[in-house]
Amino acid sequence: MFSDNFEIFLLGLGHSGLATGLFFQANGIKVSGWDDEEVIRNQALDLGLSIIFNPYPKKFLYIVVSPGIPLTRLTSFYSICASGAGMITCDLGLFLILFPKAHVIGITGTNGKSTTCSLIAHVLQAQGIPHRLAGNIGVPIFSVASFHHPDLWYVLEWSSYQLELCAHHPWELKIGGILNLTPHHLERHGTMGAYSTIKRSLLEHSRHAIVDVSGPYIQHMLGQLNIESLMRLAPKNTQNEACVYYNFQGIQHENHYIRFPREDRFTSPAFQQNVAMTYAVLYHIPGTLVNFTDHLQTFQDLPHRQHCFMTHKNIRYIDDSKATTPEACVQALMRWSCPIFWIAGGAKQKDDLSVLKPALASVAQAFLYGESAERFQKFLEAHGVVCNAFIAMSDAVRAAWNTAYSHENAVVVCSPGCPSFDQFSNFVQRGKAFQRYIHQLVQTQYPQQKYYS
Repeated sequence: MFSDNFEIFLLGLGHSGLATGLFFQANGIKVSGWDDEEVIRNQALDLGLSIIFNPYPKKFLYIVVSPGIPLTRLTSFYSICASGAGMITCDLGLFLILFPKAHVIGITGTNGKSTTCSLIAHVLQAQGIPHRLAGNIGVPIFSVASFHHPDLWYVLEWSSYQLELCAHHPWELKIGGILNLTPHHLERHGTMGAYSTIKRSLLEHSRHAIVDVSGPYIQHMLGQLNIESLMRLAPKNTQNEACVYYNFQGIQHENHYIRFPREDRFTSPAFQQNVAMTYAVLYHIPGTLVNFTDHLQTFQDLPHRQHCFMTHKNIRYIDDSKATTPEACVQALMRWSCPIFWIAGGAKQKDDLSVLKPALASVAQAFLYGESAERFQKFLEAHGVVCNAFIAMSDAVRAAWNTAYSHENAVVVCSPGCPSFDQFSNFVQRGKAFQRYIHQLVQTQYPQQKYYS
């Protein structure tokens, strides 16, 4: 399977890096790596990986980079690899290189990637089709990859960081889709044009390409695409030309109509888009749309995505830690008509906060924290929202909890609108921390009372 000179260097030994290292180590491949965190380096050493501080790229066939590492760290690698010595990629890129015949579905976009990928995986599971869900959703691809099961379908969530690292080698997906596109991660990519180009690459490397054509940035992207078999999605009753239309009632495609169940979540345009993309992907896999509506009804919302994990004294607590953009916050805030005590903030980003305007009517107060607190506060106070700023998220949560109890019916929503990296490793850790803080506050203040969790 592997040549004698097959050797891998891992730059970044976190969750996905270690999974990659262990996969190849189990297949008899020499793996070396580096991580800035001493604890992580020691963990890698304990697992049998070699640690190299200054690797020489010519020695390695592949340099597998953790997506979170700044590109400035890779300048020397790229200059040497340009001469044909070694190849820089991420774990998803390496998987596609080594598994060229795998059945791979790729989904990207600014918002909704995880829900859409999970929906696709849920329907495949219900249809009895073997599959694996991995990628940016939090499951390393090499923790689920298998040489021994060629019939597997891999459902991969792609971030712009991962796509960017695949720019210097060939790769192909069976099916690829872009949900939406709004300004995001511009502190890394520089301009919206660069961000759009990176996202567009997923369609250009897909045998069957799918895109939701609503939104001005997608419309601009379409003018740069040269793909014959492009399936277009759009909300019904719009001026966008598409072949798959959707709204709160259902999906219309050619002569087929799929009616949505009467559930609150289907009133959300974002969830409608998730379902429409799921339909479009499965359309290209024969037999998977049987009983599609039934399978939608059994789908459970994702953890840390508008998850009501507790109700106490008529106050609902919503964990929406997965919301790492202002657009994602809008979905959570517009879901409630009662007073909202909103916890937001996190790592610095340059996303356009003006998209929040339609969702601010029900925000009673905002409790801001972290690197983005000052920027959010300036914007929100200019639009009449009472704000409280803190350094640590735990302090913001405590203040929101104390304030909410003066209302008989309210929600405390942790929908940060920012990446988690200033205080947490990822959005999952952040969401778990929020839930833990609330449980501790309730149990300390009301040790004898029951609550719904």
